[in-house]
Amino acid sequence: MKVVKFGGSSLSNAAGFIRCRDIVFTDKERKVIVVSAPGKRNKGDCKVTDLLYLAAAYNEYGFSITPIINKVKKRFSEIVKGLNIGVDVEKEFDEFLAVYREDSGTDYLVSRGEYLCAKIFAKLIGAAFVDAKDLFITDRTGTVDEIKTAKNLSLIKENTPCVIGGFYGGYNGGVKLFERGGGDNSGAYLAKLLPTDTYEIFTDVSGIMRVNPKIVKRARYIDRLTFKELDLLRHLKASVLNQAVVGILSGNGVSLAIKNTFKPSDKGTLIVDGDTPLNAVTGIGLDKGYICVNVSLKKSKADNMCIGAFNDWLKSVVGGVEELIFTDNTATIILQEKKHAHLIEEFLGVIKSNSLVKGCVVKRDLAVLTVVGYAVDKTPSFLPTLFSTLSKIGASTVAINKIAGEAKISVYLDKNIAEEAVKRLNSVLFKPLT
Repeated sequence: MKVVKFGGSSLSNAAGFIRCRDIVFTDKERKVIVVSAPGKRNKGDCKVTDLLYLAAAYNEYGFSITPIINKVKKRFSEIVKGLNIGVDVEKEFDEFLAVYREDSGTDYLVSRGEYLCAKIFAKLIGAAFVDAKDLFITDRTGTVDEIKTAKNLSLIKENTPCVIGGFYGGYNGGVKLFERGGGDNSGAYLAKLLPTDTYEIFTDVSGIMRVNPKIVKRARYIDRLTFKELDLLRHLKASVLNQAVVGILSGNGVSLAIKNTFKPSDKGTLIVDGDTPLNAVTGIGLDKGYICVNVSLKKSKADNMCIGAFNDWLKSVVGGVEELIFTDNTATIILQEKKHAHLIEEFLGVIKSNSLVKGCVVKRDLAVLTVVGYAVDKTPSFLPTLFSTLSKIGASTVAINKIAGEAKISVYLDKNIAEEAVKRLNSVLFKPLT
């Protein structure tokens, strides 16, 4: 048996529902289906979940929610009409709003997108509908209690297909939302607790890419990786799925497949348990908008006490920085310009007058290029390959952050050459290293 999750982009309209139905029907092992609320149909569109959050905010401040609710009703009515199935959207919303007006709160209203989507999809494929409120038992923070939830698995009948709304569960008899993106978590918990060995997430991409396709036009997908390698991608701010899924599934013998709803025959990315890395380099990330302040510290002060005091002082001045790297008598401070824009000039003035500081040099308009993978720490040729590649395109590094034992290195360089650096490294690092 497989657990399958369809994201909002997959179910944005009636055609998407039919596409997802066909995917389910092509594999008889796809018995447990988790769905998100309908997502955007185009760039200018709104997700149903966002509209429902907006309606809840309007209600909180005393404004009429009718125009927003009508938009949501229209979305679902169009879907039902396109599928030609008997779901009374008006009646459903009348019931939702009656309960909501009895002070059920934001969580209840927002969850109705997933709830109704699951009802419609269950009707479409002839499956049972299971209300996630009765299945996932959470605490007041929305964290799933696996022991209590496991006791409710009898709601899922063996060999009987069922559909469940993602993103919410039940707490004290009411509805409790998970964090945004929590629909992935819903499916992950089911894959972990049920007798299944595969969890498939269908989305609008054909897996996990090694680099940003906006930079590298023909970026490659990763065929296979371990959960430990997937966890490394959080350093690159990768957002294909909710990172909490890694913690839920890792070590439980369940494989995770990321596949494309719009190209279901594509191989996708398969994530498996294991301690042995499957890729020398897992990915390359790039982020822009940084400032580097290289600070010379007075020799008599450059000891552990100084470093600790200096770090505490930075936190008190700007609430912490992105990177603080100490080497001998220098400190390299990395700031995100947009995040600290209103404080930077004042910060620089204060830092120059600090009694621990001998002098400082400021470099702006930087980007951080981050590489993750076991080769970063374990392959002798990795660092020479990295820096010789950067040198060949004239990319001089302003700062480097590499911690021994970590499968990650961050290099700060001029933003104007950063994308070219990613392209060159993409062509070099994803070849076998010796």
